[in-house]
Amino acid sequence: MAIKYKDIKTKLETDPLTGQELEWIKQAEDHIDEEIRTKFGKVYYEVGIDKTIVRFDWSPATKKPIDTMSPRRAVMMRELERRYAQAGWSLNWGDVDDHYVIFKGK
Repeated sequence: MAIKYKDIKTKLETDPLTGQELEWIKQAEDHIDEEIRTKFGKVYYEVGIDKTIVRFDWSPATKKPIDTMSPRRAVMMRELERRYAQAGWSLNWGDVDDHYVIFKGK
């Protein structure tokens, strides 16, 4: 019997984060935190972070692409955004053509 579309889609979108996914989130968080520490307040009270890091397309730790499925990237992005929201940051994704996500205080 063929796997049902809805079943696989729901599984990909709702399964708990794996150890590897949590590691990718930590790598992105470490990179973002360092960027904020070094750039925040130099000119503006906001920091632009490369979208490839925030979208989990690229690992700043390994300097290689992250090989995972798109629905799992969305789960990781929501978790990363939740963590920064709890820390008092808002993320502005800008236009589709923008290369940076702007992190600024709420």
